[in-house]
Amino acid sequence: MRVLISGLIGAAASAAAWFYLEHATGHEMGWLAIAVGLITGLCVNAAAGPSARESTGRAALAAILALAAIVGGRVVYAKVMQNISQVKNVGNVVAQVDEVEAEDDAGDEVAAVEVDEEPLELPAAGTGKAIRLEKPTVDTVSEVDFLYMGIAALAAYITGKGRNPVGPVDAEATEPPVEPDGEPSSV
Repeated sequence: MRVLISGLIGAAASAAAWFYLEHATGHEMGWLAIAVGLITGLCVNAAAGPSARESTGRAALAAILALAAIVGGRVVYAKVMQNISQVKNVGNVVAQVDEVEAEDDAGDEVAAVEVDEEPLELPAAGTGKAIRLEKPTVDTVSEVDFLYMGIAALAAYITGKGRNPVGPVDAEATEPPVEPDGEPSSV
């Protein structure tokens, strides 16, 4: 349970940081999906403990959590950007209605309000320039994004698997079992 919770926290936090960076800079950074995979795998492996043996189950869990964070995060990010765009359009409509009402009060002229369907323009962080963010669709995922997701899943698998291999036990390194009377047993 500790491994699962740690993996969920690592996946969610790294995906949130990735999308924050994309939003703040206004550039798509699909390669950061690899970082999501690495962080998720490291969190899963760290929760297992330093003496934990290699585990393909833990590795598969890390890969699944990383892919879920990447794909699910993209869907959430697209929804948030669409909602921001809708709020921006509503703000434009309200401003236009206020202008029409002001003109109507001044000259009794009635004008039609049009809603513009242009992409959202937001100022980039730290700059005075506006950036244009297109509304995300299913078609915005490219072949390169699938490559990044595959590499991210592989990175999560490898880092989540662990490093302590399970191997044969060295018979000379182990001590023979001791009988209650203090002498070694002849097993």
